[in-house]
Amino acid sequence: MWLYILFALFSVIAFFMFLKVRLCIVYKDDLSVKLRVMFFNIPLYPKKAKKIKPKDFSLKTLRKKQ
Repeated sequence: MWLYILFALFSVIAFFMFLKVRLCIVYKDDLSVKLRVMFFNIPLYPKKAKKIKPKDFSLKTLRKKQ
């Protein structure tokens, strides 16, 4: 039983060792940092800008905030 657990542990470690991981840092006009794991792009910096919700600027909600 312990042999299966040991084999599974080594298999997981080997899988993570062979992953292709790349960190791209680009500075042209502004700084951009991206992490690439295999074929997934993960933007690290700058954070994604929040979308403005039109309902937050309705007349009713603006009156409530005052």
